Amino acid sequence: MRALFLTAAQITIAIFGPWYLGKWIRILFFDDSKIPFGFIWIFGALTIVILGLLCVMLYELYKLNRTIIKDYDEKA
Repeated sequence: MRALFLTAAQITIAIFGPWYLGKWIRILFFDDSKIPFGFIWIFGALTIVILGLLCVMLYELYKLNRTIIKDYDEKA
């Protein structure tokens, strides 16, 4: 049941997240209410993709750092 709720939340965020983020980006940076809906969704989607890639990069760096420290401790 937990997995079902998690999946529903992920689907909801995937659909409404880009729109909501794009709306805030439009308000903060463009101050123009005449920007089409498609552009709002694209701005939000790009923001989510960039933040997701950043999280993956940080996680990979964390794993690499743990491996280096583990190898160093084994050699010492």
